[in-house]
Parts: sequence; structure tokens; C-alpha cells
Amino acid sequence: MTVMTDFATIKGLIPGGSYNVSISAVSWDNTTVGGNVVISSSTRPETINNLSVRNNSTNSLFLTWTAPSGLHSYYIVYTVNISGNSSTNMTVMTDFATIKGLIPGGSYNVSISAVSWDNTTVGGNVVISSSTRPETINNLSVRNNSTNSLFLTWTAPSGLHSYYIVYTVNISGNSSTNMTVMTDFATIKGLIPGGSYNVSISAVSWDNTTVGGNVVISSSTRPETINNLSVRNNSTNSLFLTWTAPSGLHSYYIVYTVNISGNSSTNMTVMTDFATIKGLIPGGSYNVSISAVSWDNTTVGDNVVISSSTSKFV
Repeated sequence: MTVMTDFATIKGLIPGGSYNVSISAVSWDNTTVGGNVVISSSTRPETINNLSVRNNSTNSLFLTWTAPSGLHSYYIVYTVNISGNSSTNMTVMTDFATIKGLIPGGSYNVSISAVSWDNTTVGGNVVISSSTRPETINNLSVRNNSTNSLFLTWTAPSGLHSYYIVYTVNISGNSSTNMTVMTDFATIKGLIPGGSYNVSISAVSWDNTTVGGNVVISSSTRPETINNLSVRNNSTNSLFLTWTAPSGLHSYYIVYTVNISGNSSTNMTVMTDFATIKGLIPGGSYNVSISAVSWDNTTVGDNVVISSSTSKFV
């Protein structure tokens, strides 16, 4: 091309391509060409396309993209930890990259730019925000269970997190509840007495977008106490007792009998709302304690005690 100005725009070039440009002056009468001056340069590569995070672990991000149109030699991957004010830089020649050594639960901006064919010119960047998965919590335990609540504690995971998701499933009734807490403990309320529950706790990343792996614990609420306990019949060697079931759930009852006149005791379990205690001493005095056991057979509720005695004579 020829120009009459001291500048020129060379168009129609390939993005990311490398070029030698030679410029020579021509004499006043347009017949003689002077010596040339050569400069090497390259066009800026186009930006990459379809950048996405395909997988995030607790300490790495795996990203993929499609190459820009035109030419390029490699990519610059620049990672900024926006939750910790640090950055890293790496280069790759593939259309994917794994960024390692990150903080669990941390939030990151990743910028990717293509570099021209001659390794001199950096194209525009494309930025994506993502976070690593938080680590799981530690030492999850049930510290106290009442008839309608569970109190749980745990220790925070290593790395970063913003809050926790506490997901509770009533395995004895096929219902579930969800709550979030920012503390390392939680009280789950409004539960069914004697019910059995799986409680799952997961940490959420610093930017509130990524949920970590869950830790699950199984527990049950304490059953309520029985009602209307009474002795309906007493013989010389047995007592017949009845009661009404507690509200909520239970699986069976523990019937504990103490001979207060002879310092001996017996234990039995029943699944009915009545029991016959046999093999007693005529004229003996007894304290009978009855407690309900939770639906999953693990938790014993408070007891109700009644005192009675067997008959002395037939």
C-alpha cells in the first residue's frame, strides 16, 4: 500500500499474528525508492470464549474455554484471591487450566488472556469469579436433647467459610427442615418427642456461593413421660399396671421394679400400654418406674413412678 502521510493503518490482519512492516520513501518524481526501515509487531489476540469453571475442589479450580479466533501462542492465567488479597500467575498452552494451592472456601477472580503468536502482545482478558469448596466441619456431636429439640456443636473447618447449612431429616416421619447459622453450634427446635433425626451440616464458601461436603449425625429427641399410670390389680405375687401412651413417638417401655421391703429389683420391657409384673413376694412393697424409649431405641425418656404392694393372703 502507499500513503502520502507520515502514518498508516494496516487493516485486515489476523488477530494475534506477527508482522514485519517495511516502509520506504519514494523520490519527488515518483521514480526512485529509498532504503527501507523495518519494524516487527503483532496484532492483539482476540479474547477467549466460553470460559467456565468445570470443577472446584477444596484447594483447586479447573477451568475450560474455547480458543480465540486468529492466532495465539499461549495463555496467561491470573488468579486473585478476593477473600485474602493475594494473587498468582501462570501460563498454559492448552484450553484448560487447573489452579492449585488455593484456600478452602476462598473466593477468586480468574483472568485469562491470550498472547500473540510471537509472544509479545497480550490480548484482552476474560474474568470469571468462583470459589473453592469449604472443608467439612469437625467433631460434630449432640450435646443435649430435650423432648422437642437437639443442641449440636462442632468445630469450624480449616480455611474460610461464611455460614453453615443445617439440614434436619425426621427419619421416623419423612419430613425435613432447613436452617442456616453463623455459629459453631445450633439448636434445632420444634421436633417431635421420641422422634429420630439425621442432621447434616455443611459449610458455605466465603462468597456465599459454594456448599462444602456435609457431615451427618443421627440422634433422637427424648420421649415424653407416660400418663395416668395406675395399678389395676394386685395379687400375692403380681401387679397389673396400665397407663396411656406419651404424646409423640416411642418404640417400647422400660418397666423397672424395686422391692423396697427387700432391696431387690427387676427389669423388663413391653410394647403395650400395660404390664403384669410377676414373681413378687406376698405382702411386699414395690416402686415401679416406667419410661418410654425413642423410636430408634436409643434414648430413654423421664420415668413415672408408682408405689404399690402385693396382697399378703390368697
